[in-house]
Amino acid sequence: MSASGLATRRKIANFGQARNSIYGKANGLAQPSYLTINDVAEDFSVSDKLVRKLIQSGEIPSIKLGYRTIRIPASGLDKALKALTVGEVDQ
Repeated sequence: MSASGLATRRKIANFGQARNSIYGKANGLAQPSYLTINDVAEDFSVSDKLVRKLIQSGEIPSIKLGYRTIRIPASGLDKALKALTVGEVDQ
């Protein structure tokens, strides 16, 4: 694994205060089943650029709906984060 790949995995593992569960409920409303790049970046306190890099590398699944419209399935994001997690993560 390259040094940049390892650094990316460490950033993912240390996301900090993200939402407890992508499927959780906020204010009685279910979370959306598809997220934007901005949603993911805000939830995990990282840049849009990092999220785009992870999509481009195939580590985060995405759906391209048009020339510039990209959505990330919540279930796919949850699976990708579990695969990228290093060690134990407190929830």
